[in-house]
Amino acid sequence: MNTDVSIGSLGQFNLITAFEVFEHVVDPNALMKNLKTLLAPDGLVIFSTLLSDNDIVPGQRLTWWYAAPRNGHISLFSANSLKRLAGNFGFNLCSFSANLHALFVSIPPWATHVIRAS
Repeated sequence: MNTDVSIGSLGQFNLITAFEVFEHVVDPNALMKNLKTLLAPDGLVIFSTLLSDNDIVPGQRLTWWYAAPRNGHISLFSANSLKRLAGNFGFNLCSFSANLHALFVSIPPWATHVIRAS
């Protein structure tokens, strides 16, 4: 019995959540491609990942707890790198905090009270 499921065969969704997922993904581009396939045109991805801004300093020893090997965090993002990654796939990025973010193509009408156009 073949249990392989194509991402495209799952359909599209108005809301996708991914809490503490992005930092565990080996290929962030593949993740974004899958999210783009699964997200309805008026959909929203709500996700969490802690941003590295001010915690990773070039030329200094890495001491940020979020990057510890035992955490399994293999993809780390700054605000700029996350925005660029989103933009590469046609997404807009909204960050509510250093840990909570949203991706969307256009602000869904049902989310305008949460996300303001910038």
